[in-house]
Amino acid sequence: MGKSEAPSEDDTDIPAGCYYGGKWGVYLRAPDLWFDLLDKCRDRLIPLGKVADVRFGVKTGKDSFFFPQDCTDQCLQAHTTPSEFYQEYGVPRKDVQAGRVKLVRCGEGRGEIRPIESQFLEPEIHSLMEVATYSVTPEACSNLVFLLDKPKSNLVGTYALRYIEWGENQHFDDNPTCSARNTASGNWYDLTHYMRPDIVLPKIQQYRLIAFLNPRHLYQNSSLLGLYDVPKKQLLAFCGMLNSTFAVLSRLVHGRILGNEGNLQLDVYAAKMMLVPDIRQGSPAMLLRVAAAFRPMLGRPALPFLSERRLRMMSYQQRGKQELLAALSDQSELDMADRRELDHAVLELLGIENKRQRDRMIDELYSYLREFFEWTRQKEEKAIVNKKKAKRKGPARPADVAKQIYDQISQERPDFLRRYEPDFFDRNKPFDTYELPAEGEPQPYSDMLTPHGIRFVKGKSKEVGIVQPRLPEQADLLVSLARFGTRGLVRVPHEPAECRRVLAEYEGFLHDRDRYMIQAIQDRTADEEMQEKVFEALQRILTHSRPQADSATN
Repeated sequence: MGKSEAPSEDDTDIPAGCYYGGKWGVYLRAPDLWFDLLDKCRDRLIPLGKVADVRFGVKTGKDSFFFPQDCTDQCLQAHTTPSEFYQEYGVPRKDVQAGRVKLVRCGEGRGEIRPIESQFLEPEIHSLMEVATYSVTPEACSNLVFLLDKPKSNLVGTYALRYIEWGENQHFDDNPTCSARNTASGNWYDLTHYMRPDIVLPKIQQYRLIAFLNPRHLYQNSSLLGLYDVPKKQLLAFCGMLNSTFAVLSRLVHGRILGNEGNLQLDVYAAKMMLVPDIRQGSPAMLLRVAAAFRPMLGRPALPFLSERRLRMMSYQQRGKQELLAALSDQSELDMADRRELDHAVLELLGIENKRQRDRMIDELYSYLREFFEWTRQKEEKAIVNKKKAKRKGPARPADVAKQIYDQISQERPDFLRRYEPDFFDRNKPFDTYELPAEGEPQPYSDMLTPHGIRFVKGKSKEVGIVQPRLPEQADLLVSLARFGTRGLVRVPHEPAECRRVLAEYEGFLHDRDRYMIQAIQDRTADEEMQEKVFEALQRILTHSRPQADSATN
């Protein structure tokens, strides 16, 4: 880990008595109320990472393969005759109608429809948008997950085998995350070894800050965090504690606010540091009280912390539909009696026995959060107005927009300015050095003399250089580095396992950074051609500009 690098999302242990990664942002952004609560309850608070195993969800390596979307009903309605159905989808209609086989949308842009046996598919929790309550059900899930732990030799004659072979023809199995699963005991398409969470904690949230139960133990996407191995007897109380308004404040304090839209990002390391009531100190009676207070909330929708009327106000006013606002609910989570009852139970768990004192603390907490979310919404509305003004002035140049986003990254996400070396490559371990040509697209190849070669090609066929790595793992890493702009003399690990580790971490970092960049670009322009140009310009800036990148990580 670099000197100022945030803890890795895979770090699961916080040794007792050791520094566990405090954030300066807590002291800069937290309200006085937060420190008052710490003074009163410090002995009964604990980092979430010490009482629960917190991890992100399933990283598939290819979501469009592993998380297909069920389109069975639409296909049955579209083709009602058996012959027409079979000709279109290659599967008997009776098998699909009986539920033995499902038809799913998959592949790039979900443009393929393919059959898979139902026994190899389960509902998958894909995002917070799907979950309306404090407990998720399979019916709420819009995606499926492909789950199969059998070798291909045991799948002869199945649609699942055809699906896997189709994925291999698309080279999905070459993705580093997928290929890393190819071991003596596993296959690239096998996700069944992932743990199933008891409670799901969204990674990105805005006005609806919830943690929800997962009673059917469904798999979840990597955009959602999971809490694992929560004792069954404490599960309801634990989830109630995480949904208390105190825990919401702790989330705001330890998370990261993204852009001008008020989105809160809670990475794994931040979730582990988040202070929560230590339920281990609660008596059985106290835990029953928290569970009993939370139970009524399971029977209703989880409301945002701003009312629907307030959230829709700007949109309705701009469209001249102010009269419709009166029909929208003016209630938020902070107006719900069952929430207040839960907060009483959690504060009592924290040692605040006097009801009058608890009422005063809850009133102060609610008042602060109302102001916070109102301020967040006003900031978001100003950003919307500014975007519209910018559109009226005419399109900005891609380079100008890219520079704006680079400045935003420098301020909000300096961790995205990290480089392959020194932030991912470990100089203290054995390495080999190769020279990558300054130009040309890297293309892996192999022949009798060069089993792990990389050919650099400019244009359609002009070869500008060849690199011959010692190991296939080095070749994979070098290809990835070259495609993301690293050229010249490049050091890569000498050992295969270290190459795989570096590649997985580096590509995971690039994936997260690209997702952030794409969102920032989409916030500024809806023109797809412009978005591509801005992305390319931003990639060039990140590749060639060094000013703050090195200082931020060394």
